[in-house]
Order: sequence, then structure tokens, then C-alpha cells
Amino acid sequence: MFVAPSTAIARDFSNDVYTISADGHDLKQLTGTGDIGIAYFSPDANKILYNVIYDGAAFHWYLMNSDGQNQRRLTDEPIAANVKWAPAQDLIIYDNFNPSTNERNLILHNTETGAQKEIPALLKLSDYTIAPDGRIWCLIERDGGDGYELIAQQADNTIQQASDKKKWGKTIAQLDLPDTVRFAGWSPDGKHLLLNSYENERYYLWLMEGPGFEKGQIKPPYRWHSGGSPVWNSDGSQMAFIDEEGIWTAEPGQTPSLFWSGKNIAELLQWVGDEVVFKMSNRISNNSIEITVAKTDGEHQTVLATISPPSP
Repeated sequence: MFVAPSTAIARDFSNDVYTISADGHDLKQLTGTGDIGIAYFSPDANKILYNVIYDGAAFHWYLMNSDGQNQRRLTDEPIAANVKWAPAQDLIIYDNFNPSTNERNLILHNTETGAQKEIPALLKLSDYTIAPDGRIWCLIERDGGDGYELIAQQADNTIQQASDKKKWGKTIAQLDLPDTVRFAGWSPDGKHLLLNSYENERYYLWLMEGPGFEKGQIKPPYRWHSGGSPVWNSDGSQMAFIDEEGIWTAEPGQTPSLFWSGKNIAELLQWVGDEVVFKMSNRISNNSIEITVAKTDGEHQTVLATISPPSP
């Protein structure tokens, strides 16, 4: 599943949601409004959560079945929020900024019942992620802005019970990293946590290792760019990421190797078996998008589909 230029609407930055099978057949365009920002599969891959651009900075969030049926809006008001699926079925989490208090609350939203639970503000919340075991991890800015504290939800507690991080969470590590740091995803086995940072006009990818993460061990940074998140193979033994030269693979903590060289790689979509599926943008040919699959040995690649917007 991916977001690509609309084939029916001729305007700049017009995008819709598509799905395609691993062999390149059965390409389907699921939406037709042309104003889609991002989209995520639910944990069981039966539903798709996606946003619709409202005013450039805020979005309405929608839900549909994985075949495009039963499209419905979840949000009553547009929100400028980072929305994520929780491992629990039908539960999403997003942050809500309150400009009057300069604080961020977390909102638990049941996509089936519409019920919401507001988690009182976590002071200086910078970002959050949901581990494979369902626990919420937060990056909290340290006083003075000189780094971050990594807080993890206690396994025997729920974040709904209190806003005080000392009551619901445990400090995992103190991170002396640059000002702009965000979570970049988990390995499927939950043993490795990735962070990305931005410094001196470059993005860096950092690796934290389990079990426990108590020491907050951070490996030397890999270079990368902002085109989506890294992807992992099924057992979490290797990851793939993008930088200016192409696509790299690496075992956690080991030196990465370049397996596919090329420019204009927009996003890594999935690692399936010994193949990585990715999205390329062709700025020369009318902003078209190519969906390509490449063997991780670098020997073979196949263009699964090319999607082009109509001429103005």
C-alpha cells in the first residue's frame, strides 16, 4: 500500500491511496479525492488509516477497509497530529497540541466505537512510539533543552492511569543528542529501537539495543535522508534505509552495505523475503511514481508499476 499521484486529478501535489500485489498485478486506486497525505495499514492489515489535507497544516483522518470499501471520517475537527496504530485492535493514538498551555496530550481513539480517552499532558513531550509489545515509549525534552529522556511505559501499568511519568513510566536512558530527534521505528522482534536526528543539514539514524535498553547504547550514526522510515526483514536480523547514494542494508550494529544505487528514491515500502519494495519519484517525467522491487543481492530489479498524473 502506498500514496502516489492521482490519475484523475490534474493539479500539483494531488495524491491518492493505492495497493498492489507483490508480483505487480492487481494495482488498485482506493481513493479518488486527490488530497491524501499519508496512509497506514492496521496491525492486521485489514484496514487503512489515512489523512486528508484540510488547510495545509491540519488533517482529517479517515478509515477504510483494505479493499477501499467503507470509507469514513474519524475526526470531528481537523488536527495537526501524528497518528499511530496501537497493537490493540481498533485503537489509534495521536497527540493533540494545546496552544494555551503549550503542552501535548495523547488521545486514545477507538475506531469502531468512537470512544476517546485523553491522557493528560506529558510535559515537554517531543515524540512517542508504540513498541511491538504494546507499551508506549516517549521522548521527553530535558530541562534546558540539552537532550532527551527516554521513558517507557511499565509493563504492569497503563498510560491511562496517570500523566506523571514517574507513575506510569520508567526512565530507560538519557540521550545526549541534537535538538531535533524522532523515533524511526522498531525491529519486529522488539530488540532494536531506531531514532533519527537532524544536525548540520543532515539526517542521522541511531540504533538502540535490547534487551531492556537500560544502558541506552547508541551505535555510530548511519547517514540517511528523510524519505520515510527504514524497513526490517521478517525476523529483525537486517534493516534497510535510504541515503543520497541509494538503498543500504545492515545487520544491527554492523557496517551497512549499498545494495541498490540510484537517485530519487522516495520511500521504502516493505521487505518481503529477499526483496525490498520501494517507491521512486520521476521529476522529469511529469512527477510520475515507479514502484520497484529489487533483490537484496543487488542483481535483479523489476518495476512493478508506473503511476502518472494526468496532464494539466
